[in-house]
Amino acid sequence: MEVLLPTLPIARIKQSGQSLIELVAALTIIMIVLLALAGAGLMSIRNSDLAKNKALATKYAQEGMEKVRAYRDQNGWTVFSGACDTLGTSLALPALPAPLTRAITCDDTIATKLKVIVTVSWIDTKNISHNSQLVTYFTNQSSW
Repeated sequence: MEVLLPTLPIARIKQSGQSLIELVAALTIIMIVLLALAGAGLMSIRNSDLAKNKALATKYAQEGMEKVRAYRDQNGWTVFSGACDTLGTSLALPALPAPLTRAITCDDTIATKLKVIVTVSWIDTKNISHNSQLVTYFTNQSSW
């Protein structure tokens, strides 16, 4: 007479072990996907901040250049060219929102031209310095 041993409990033990391994593998895959999504979201926010600051910096640089042009038009070439070294302080420009800063410099090495440079700078959250710069050459219109 042949005696058969029940194999059901052994099969259950193997199945429950497989289920645990499948669960750990699935959780690992889910964590990897979530971490990748979080990284992509963080990168998107940083790029958005950079684009916003670039747009603002360009706008404020243009505003500074318009103030320089208006100063030249209101005061004439002689006063304008004489104030080349102090243009940044004599224009009474409004303060910029943090973290933006604006600087106006000029180069008067050519007698009939002034090279004016308006630079708006900022430092991002990674401590990297950025700037937007406009360069314009103003000429003495009365010498035309």
